Amino acid sequence: MNASPTQPTLRVRQRKEREELILSEAERLLSEHGYQNLVMEQLAERVGIGKGTIYLHFPRKEDLVGAIVERGLEQLTSNIDEMAGRTEEPASERIEAVMHRIIDGHIGWTRMFEGSDARELLEGLRRGQSMNHRVSGLLQAMARLIDQGKAAGEFDETVDSMVAVVALFAVIRSLTSSNLVGHLPGERADIISASIRLVFRGLLVRPADKEAAR
Repeated sequence: MNASPTQPTLRVRQRKEREELILSEAERLLSEHGYQNLVMEQLAERVGIGKGTIYLHFPRKEDLVGAIVERGLEQLTSNIDEMAGRTEEPASERIEAVMHRIIDGHIGWTRMFEGSDARELLEGLRRGQSMNHRVSGLLQAMARLIDQGKAAGEFDETVDSMVAVVALFAVIRSLTSSNLVGHLPGERADIISASIRLVFRGLLVRPADKEAAR
């Protein structure tokens, strides 16, 4: 019996599963050793396949890393879309949970990609069309959460949703790349929460605003 047009063949499924295994093990190696010390022979041994098979999926180390980054963005976007379905929870709480995850993940990625070669690779990836598409999807998913907050009366409707998203990501960037953060008192999680609350207090609808809108 021929495979259904909408059902992938066994070979395609096996290839996809092998590719996912390669990406998962490569990400673990990056976490353990960083980009500079990612060795294809070690990766192949971890996966249990020949090095040549790795290159059939990812001809270059750069292609492998690019796929890992894109997969991470896709997983994060899916997580945000899942959050959008939890309409019984305040949008502000859901967005704060997403931001904590992004910040924690970004700190992990920073450890993975230390060194000038890794940073140069990431800059190149950011300029790519595929990566721009992933980032755009992520921003739009966050904007949908902002829109839900507006519809529920949590957020100021006069603030453009995408502008709000960019502001939130500016906070994320400052908390993950600024040297000043290390001089702030308290635990990192408390600093993150305080920074997010600071942003939301400017975004949340105040009683006076509701009265003026009537």
